[in-house]
Amino acid sequence: GAAAMVVAGFLLAGWTPLLSRAGAASLSDPRSLALVLFVVAVAGLVLTPVQSMVSRRIESRADAHALELTRDPASFVEMQRRLGVGNLADLDPNRLYYWMWPLTRALWNRIATARDWAQAHRMMVP
Repeated sequence: GAAAMVVAGFLLAGWTPLLSRAGAASLSDPRSLALVLFVVAVAGLVLTPVQSMVSRRIESRADAHALELTRDPASFVEMQRRLGVGNLADLDPNRLYYWMWPLTRALWNRIATARDWAQAHRMMVP
């Protein structure tokens, strides 16, 4: 993720029409520094939701794997609640903020996953 962003930023910042708009002749020109910083900042802002989606997908698979191994959704829900209280987690985060920035799955999402898993496996829903 980060390496791809740096490479893409370097390629975009080295694009001649963009350099000339910034008043720089090449990337070695000190005037190109602001352009490079701008390109990296915008790329980071645009790619953050994609990185969050990938991270959440991995965490979702890990949660499903944990439920399959332990077959104990009640303990999973209790653990998530304790972690949430201990970390002062927001139980109802703003949806836009949740979509854009945090890299981990929300507490309510993990608890819902455990409840859905329990229901699908005909177990008592915690």
